[in-house]
Amino acid sequence: MNLPIPPSGLPGVGAPARLTVRTPADMIAAVPYLLGFHPADSLVAVGFNDSKGVGAIRIDLPDPGDPSEDRTCGSQIVAVLRNRGFRKAILIGFGSERAVEPLGRRLIQDAAEAGLRIVDLLRVQDGRWWSLNCPNPACCPPEGVPFDPSALPVSASAVFQGLVAEASRDDLALRLAPVVAELPAMREAVACAERRHHDTRHIDPRRTPKETITGFLRGLDDLRARTRDGGPKATVEEIAELSVLLGNLRLRDEAWIRIDTDDPGVDVALWTDVLRRTTPELAAAPASLLAFAAYMTGKGALANLALDRAERANPNYALAALVRVTISQGVPLSRLRDFVNREDVDRAYGAPSEST
Repeated sequence: MNLPIPPSGLPGVGAPARLTVRTPADMIAAVPYLLGFHPADSLVAVGFNDSKGVGAIRIDLPDPGDPSEDRTCGSQIVAVLRNRGFRKAILIGFGSERAVEPLGRRLIQDAAEAGLRIVDLLRVQDGRWWSLNCPNPACCPPEGVPFDPSALPVSASAVFQGLVAEASRDDLALRLAPVVAELPAMREAVACAERRHHDTRHIDPRRTPKETITGFLRGLDDLRARTRDGGPKATVEEIAELSVLLGNLRLRDEAWIRIDTDDPGVDVALWTDVLRRTTPELAAAPASLLAFAAYMTGKGALANLALDRAERANPNYALAALVRVTISQGVPLSRLRDFVNREDVDRAYGAPSEST
């Protein structure tokens, strides 16, 4: 099986890598590159079929003493696999047998009822792996199979192709950590931008002047082009200006519909830079845009981390809530553009040519 994996290293621009998986050990070694980090105390479902590619869904292992959590988690994974159009999956539990096996068995049953086939149920712990579906001790001994992912060709291939898997989810989150050293200068630049654009931020977005929209898009397009071409990094003043203007919902949605469905890695890079460098109170908009772009690249973990940042900045931010639901329900990537498009923005706010 060939696993197409979007580049996991930020800024996120580049062609998908491909990892060749032939054995259960290969699949286990590939999972960190599908997720962007090495999972622990997790259950990962790798969904696949010939026409829909490959996708990984990860959840925390529930409390082994709570059967209701098994049912809820199993239903969630099955729903996401089905919504993403996958017909088959491999389940991999990273943790104890007591935590992994009940949930895995429940999920196999739920999947069968939904018309999905679970090809295998694997468990990984302390440098060994087990197939909980294989009764043959010759290939699946009761004591497990010793496992060193770094010695496998799939890991070498991942490194050669520039894929990065952080040591943990917390380490992946560090990619979005604020640039603390720049914060004083950014606060000053934001204060200046807020004074300059006070009317734009607080106006009814349906009345946003056409020249304001045009100027905003000109600046955004310039930053996107520079990101794509490896040009000069955005200045403090540019980040501040963009962050402040995103407070106008019309302008934010103009940015949203410009996320490139063919090359969303550019937008992952741009909005990561904005999120890391803007002031914390303005993080909700760039974090939500980053989450949407990251999900489009198949990086669900990065998308969820960005949403965590959005919710810390504004727990009631509607766009973050919408993207969270999109991810949790496993909306197919092919349908994401249906969520926001030129017609929807014009219907909500009026066509730009009609702005006054």
